[in-house]
Amino acid sequence: MLGSESEATDDHYLESSYASSAISDTNDPFVTIVDELEEHFGTGTGGENIAVFINNAQRAKTEDLTDFDPVPDRFIRPGDNINVPFGWEALSRIGRVIGRHGHGCWVVEWRYVPANYMIGLHLDAPAPLVKRIDPEDTGLYRGGLHLVAEDEEFPFKGSFYRHRFGLGAGNRLNGVVMELGTGGTYSIPSGYS
Repeated sequence: MLGSESEATDDHYLESSYASSAISDTNDPFVTIVDELEEHFGTGTGGENIAVFINNAQRAKTEDLTDFDPVPDRFIRPGDNINVPFGWEALSRIGRVIGRHGHGCWVVEWRYVPANYMIGLHLDAPAPLVKRIDPEDTGLYRGGLHLVAEDEEFPFKGSFYRHRFGLGAGNRLNGVVMELGTGGTYSIPSGYS
């Protein structure tokens, strides 16, 4: 914990204690997610580069929050007297950036997030997952596809390629998953256990 001198276990699998239909200015999950990430990476003036990924089922309730500023339609030129978020373009490769929350995070609609779950990441901190690469002294190929064998049995020719890699935990503190539910404890989404 922040400011503590003793070791502690920090759990980044949270449960909101309210259903997704109860998201409101009183029950605002974005505040909890941002606070949990800022606890480890600090709080800069003007907010941090944090993204919270939501399922499209949570979009309507999210857009109803007082602290939500929508990203304008890129085909409509915004007029005077409107807040215009900027710097979100790189996120649009992952999902649909729908706005910025006043507590300091981008809100990204990503259909691969299970309904009733939200995922928060600090985009300027080291990634939670990293790609493992074989050390050079192993003699194994590094990165990309590599030809490993060819079969030239006339009249056909076959080529066999391999891409060797793995994923591992890089920064266990960069990532928060929140279940929007009332069960009392976090539950793993079905199909992910």
